[in-house]
Amino acid sequence: MNGVAESDTGARPGAGVVAFLFGVAETTSLPGPALVRLLGDVGLTESAARSLLARLRRSGDLRTSRSGRTATYTLTGAMLTAWRRGDALGRGHTADPWDGTLHGILWSVPETHRAYRDHLRRLARLAGYAPLHPGLFVSVADHWRIVADQAGQAPPGARVGPLELRMDPADAAAAARDAWNLDALAGRYRALTVTLQRSREAHVTPGPESLRRFVETAHPVYTALVADPGLPAELLPDDWPMPLLLTELHAVLARYHEPLREYLREILDGA
Repeated sequence: MNGVAESDTGARPGAGVVAFLFGVAETTSLPGPALVRLLGDVGLTESAARSLLARLRRSGDLRTSRSGRTATYTLTGAMLTAWRRGDALGRGHTADPWDGTLHGILWSVPETHRAYRDHLRRLARLAGYAPLHPGLFVSVADHWRIVADQAGQAPPGARVGPLELRMDPADAAAAARDAWNLDALAGRYRALTVTLQRSREAHVTPGPESLRRFVETAHPVYTALVADPGLPAELLPDDWPMPLLLTELHAVLARYHEPLREYLREILDGA
C-alpha cells in the first residue's frame, strides 16, 4: 500500500490520495468506476472525482485505456516513480551501498515561464530529487529521463539538463541532510509513529468506514515515506527513526489488510 509525495491540501482529497488508493488496491491500474467509488468513500463527489482524474491525466500522472465503455486508469510518469519509492520503503527495502555519485538536474527557467518551472519542480520532487542549491536538484538515483519526458520541451530561454556530482561520504551526507531536510523528516517520522501506536485499538470491518479510517491513518505515513529519498546508510543521520515507524505501520497494515481486500474485491467485481 502506498502514497505519493504530493501532500493534499484543503478539505478534499487530492493527487496524493489517488495514488494511495492504487496502493491500497495493490495495483497500478484500476477501472474508472472502482476508482471513482473509492474516491467517493474518502470524501469526493462523483463530479469532483472525475475532474481530479481528468487533471491527473492531462498532467501525465495517469493514462487511460478503454475496454468497451469502461476506462482503466494507470499510474505513470513521475507519480509512478514516487509510488514505487514509497512502496519499497514501506516494505522495508534498504538502499544499495552508496557509489559516491549524486545525480542532478541543473535548470534555469525565466519567470515568464513560471508554469513550466513549477511543473518541472513538481516532477523532480515526485521522482525523488530535492533542491541542493538554487537551480540544482539532486537525487541518489538517476530519474532524469522520467522528468524530461513528462516535462516536455523546455521553453525558449530555459536550460534544463542532467549532471553527476562526485562527493566524499561526509560532504554528501551533509548535502543530503540539507537538501531533504532530514532533521524535519525524522521529527515527522517520530510524530507519525506515535499516531500509529494510538490507532492500534481501532475496530476494523470490511466497508467504506474502515477504508476512510485507514486512509486517515496511513496516508500521511506514505506521504512522508515518499518525501524520503531512500538514502543509503552512509548518508543517513545517526538514530534514523524509520525502522520504528515501519514496525508500527506493519502492525496497522496487518489489521486492515484482509478487511480492505474483501471490500476492494466487492468493488472490483462490481466494476
